[in-house]
Amino acid sequence: MSDFIKDAQERMDKAVEATKHRFTGIRAGRASIAMLDGIKVEQYGSMMPLNQVANVSAPEARVLTIDPWDKSVIKAIEKAIIVSDLGLTPNNDGKIIRLVIPELTAERRKEYVKLAKKEAEEGKIAVRKIRQDVNAKIKKAEKDKEISEDDMKKFEKQVQDLTDKTIITIDDVLAKKEKEITTFNVQVAEFIRNHKKNGTAVDDEVAEKLEKLHKTAADFGCKLDSPFMTMSFMALLVIPAIKISDKGLFDCINFEFIDVIKN
Repeated sequence: MSDFIKDAQERMDKAVEATKHRFTGIRAGRASIAMLDGIKVEQYGSMMPLNQVANVSAPEARVLTIDPWDKSVIKAIEKAIIVSDLGLTPNNDGKIIRLVIPELTAERRKEYVKLAKKEAEEGKIAVRKIRQDVNAKIKKAEKDKEISEDDMKKFEKQVQDLTDKTIITIDDVLAKKEKEITTFNVQVAEFIRNHKKNGTAVDDEVAEKLEKLHKTAADFGCKLDSPFMTMSFMALLVIPAIKISDKGLFDCINFEFIDVIKN
């Protein structure tokens, strides 16, 4: 591998990693300590990164905790979080700050998808600038007779191939982030496991969670009143006549798919 291609490879890889890192700051309804990477706190007359003044952790799926080493800086940390664009409200018990990550609405998810696409485009622009810079170096080397014209063309093609490959990588990373943002996971087992009282799930809390899930499904365009119950019911083995499959509803008696949309 020539020095030109090696240089392009290293710099483009860094551009991909930088894009991935920016994606971590776009929340998807789950707690991530990377969400707070951009927070700077005023301490002792200077602005310092949050992770240099406190220990940040995610003890639960939608909770972040901040444990300042110097408790006198709690107010400054809370102020920094409030003035940021995270949309989070800090609470503290005098020792530890807690941040509860709210569930995302459908509208908010769309906004985050747009932001993710913007960050991906920034990554692609960075990759194209690297291509331009490396190609300029290749042309200069040919002009200075350090490489032949054939070598110049060969290196330029390798740089273009590398650029195309890196752009595809960024698109793949974006697709995964979009899926993460737009998909809401039904973690029923975890919820019930964490809300036991004498072996019985808390009915009111389960009902509240289910109501929120139904609302979210409706926001995504679902017309069913109880989509999750419907899906569970259709998959029951005690219903031999109709089965749900990856291609739709199937009539086991007539051996044909069922048209679920009636005009």
